[in-house]
Amino acid sequence: SFLKISSYYKAILSDYYAKNSFIKTASYDEQYDHLMKQRIALSDFYAKHLLAKGNTVTEIVANASYLQDCWETTFLGTKTSKDLITKQIEFYKPEVLFLQDSTLFSGEQIKEIRKKFKFIKLIIGFSCSPFNATTFENFKAFDFIITYSSQFKNSFEQQGIKCYTIHHGFETSIIEEAKVDNELKKIYDIVFIGSIFPGKGFHQTRLQIIEQLLDKNIQLKIFGHLYEENRSTLIAKQIIFLFTELLRKAGIKK
Repeated sequence: SFLKISSYYKAILSDYYAKNSFIKTASYDEQYDHLMKQRIALSDFYAKHLLAKGNTVTEIVANASYLQDCWETTFLGTKTSKDLITKQIEFYKPEVLFLQDSTLFSGEQIKEIRKKFKFIKLIIGFSCSPFNATTFENFKAFDFIITYSSQFKNSFEQQGIKCYTIHHGFETSIIEEAKVDNELKKIYDIVFIGSIFPGKGFHQTRLQIIEQLLDKNIQLKIFGHLYEENRSTLIAKQIIFLFTELLRKAGIKK
């Protein structure tokens, strides 16, 4: 059995719950299915493909507050809000624990989980954001780490951390879903979901592409983590774009 625990960007969840307030009071299965159909981040794609190979898989979004609250009352019959993730691990008893959000537990806590839950045979971590000495120490408690970056893989291996690279991909089933969903409406020209950290080996090219799009007055919506220096520049460019659009609609030339 396989348990995957992730966290979504806070901005995306805030936007999701603001636009879908009705889902907050739905049943756990209804909430889960509705959230997964938003196709945020990796959604339930790991589960989809692992299930196809005959595995038992459970997906948890640790910071989807309404979904997590509903899980607690549905499966535990009470709501304590204490150590919920640990309770979920104990409830599902996975042989493989994949913490896509590897910041949920420190290295020492991972050791405690392994010691407490003997049914766990493998604990996998994930990283594709800036790291430091503390990160290295924490990751040594995992059986191995998954990353999207070959440079990250090399850095981890130099620290004696077992690591595998899985490159970015696209889930083609989304295209088929879009074809049959007649209610889909275009909101933005382009959406960027991810992190932007400056510096060599990180997201400099990504940042340059986004700035070029904004310079060309292309409507771009950004969800994710922005380094403060980048945030100011990108927000300023978005404000200029929106102001220009307002003038255009009012019939005023620049």
